[in-house]
Amino acid sequence: MRFFKLIFTLIFAFIIVVIGAVFLMPKDRLAKEALKRAEAQIGRVITVNGSVDLGFFPNLYVRMQNLSIANADWSNMGPMVQARELRVGVALIPALSGEVQVTELRLDQPHVILEKSSSGLVNWDFAATVRSPDDQATAEAKATGDVVKANAPDVANPTGGMPSISLPRAVIQGGKFEYRDHQSDTIMLLSNVDLTLQMPSIDSAMTAEGSLVLSKEQISYDVKLANLSQILQGEKTNASVNIDAKGGTVTFDGNVSTGPELDGRLLMNIADTSGFASAFGVSVAQLPTNLGASVKGATQISVTSDRVSLGDMQFGLGANAISGTASIALGGKPKVSGTLNLGDFDLRSGPVASGSKSTSNGGTASSSEQTSEPSSTGWS
Repeated sequence: MRFFKLIFTLIFAFIIVVIGAVFLMPKDRLAKEALKRAEAQIGRVITVNGSVDLGFFPNLYVRMQNLSIANADWSNMGPMVQARELRVGVALIPALSGEVQVTELRLDQPHVILEKSSSGLVNWDFAATVRSPDDQATAEAKATGDVVKANAPDVANPTGGMPSISLPRAVIQGGKFEYRDHQSDTIMLLSNVDLTLQMPSIDSAMTAEGSLVLSKEQISYDVKLANLSQILQGEKTNASVNIDAKGGTVTFDGNVSTGPELDGRLLMNIADTSGFASAFGVSVAQLPTNLGASVKGATQISVTSDRVSLGDMQFGLGANAISGTASIALGGKPKVSGTLNLGDFDLRSGPVASGSKSTSNGGTASSSEQTSEPSSTGWS
């Protein structure tokens, strides 16, 4: 969300300049002035190495090629944002009254780097770059977890209220997003990111759909949020998420917040567990046919910062079925508790071969062994 706030900050800067000098200033000079104002808002250098095209009627539009936005001064990773082209269109008349009606927003081949420093600072905290030295020192001292706690106002919205924003359609094509946590040496890379986002207003439903590559396989997603404003203010809102990857699909329908917290119904229909996990960069050995090679079912799930709870579980693992509840207490040593009903549970690693018979301990006897009784009963 911070990334889109940055885009809207740039839009506001262009609107301010256009209103004051639309007929009095050449386009190239107008573009430079708008970039200067945007730089002052976010405290970062913005560079455009390609052409800049501006238009005013019937809508204000800006097209910039080879755009880059500088990273935080403590980073050595190069620009925070680079894009082959940024196109933004805004309805001019509503903009005069402070309402942003974006008619077009398109990013082609953006490369975005999100970082957390070893001291806990994050490079998407643009307010940190415009604080006084004393404020900056205080921010560094308060830096904990994933967020830098600061009293500085949001630069994209200094008044603290949510601006009136309309975004009929936003498109990202061929994106690359990196997340680097220098505290934990964690790196996450998303490539081939395609996104189509629609948001009639900040207080209405938002939909996002597209695809990306996290490991080697493509992951498709479809996300619906009932109220984006509630999410941005840390409140819960209804969400529907569908993820489709190699080997299966996972669907969630319930409530979410940036806590992070969620509660709702989780459905899984995975025909190939190993293949599905590989799409998310997780290596899973080939599982037995009836012990996880495929998973199909649903559960009620609740997640908070210190607990994961699963209720009303109904899952099929091949020929086996699991039902019940489970709870995992997080923090320190995890504690798992719950009640599971396994029913008749087949622990054989695969389908029974033709001509073999099942023994009382759940194994199988080969055809050469069928002439004699098993030497013992029960578990081996």
